[in-house]
Amino acid sequence: MEVNLKNRISIAELFFSTLFGIIFGILGLGSIKYLNPNNIDWIKGDNLTSYIAQIFYVSDKWHYPLLFNPNYGTELSTSLTYTGPASPILLIQKLFLINPLFQFYGLWVVLNLILQLLLAIKIAKLLQFSKVQKYSLSLLTLTPFLFFRMEMHFWLISHFLILWAILNLIRYHKK
Repeated sequence: MEVNLKNRISIAELFFSTLFGIIFGILGLGSIKYLNPNNIDWIKGDNLTSYIAQIFYVSDKWHYPLLFNPNYGTELSTSLTYTGPASPILLIQKLFLINPLFQFYGLWVVLNLILQLLLAIKIAKLLQFSKVQKYSLSLLTLTPFLFFRMEMHFWLISHFLILWAILNLIRYHKK
């Protein structure tokens, strides 16, 4: 089995994605204070209902299916799939018994932006773009739609999944 070292992420690419993911995350959210897990004053609207669902889920015992949240929604118990909070973060929070009142929405936003930039760089690299084109393309993937969603629905900003699918499609067709 041949290992292709050309497609690996370099330190510079990781640094670029992380730096600009943090910068645009803070700019998109409006302040660095939103990264503080104790700060919940800024969570409003639909995101507030997600936060309430998070408290019910993390405070409850484990259920099957894993994202089942029976105590949220009275008689119409529901799943985290429909109530919105970032499931990977909540599973980690529940697994390690982290305080249910902590919010990691700010971290989720920054993580999404970092992954968005990183996957755009990988796509550009696979298409053999120059360094300037590669970094420019990654910044162009941070669209106004993404930042608009940050204000209303944190769980709808996982646009990196689209880039991941495109990356896999390109890899498949290059074989």
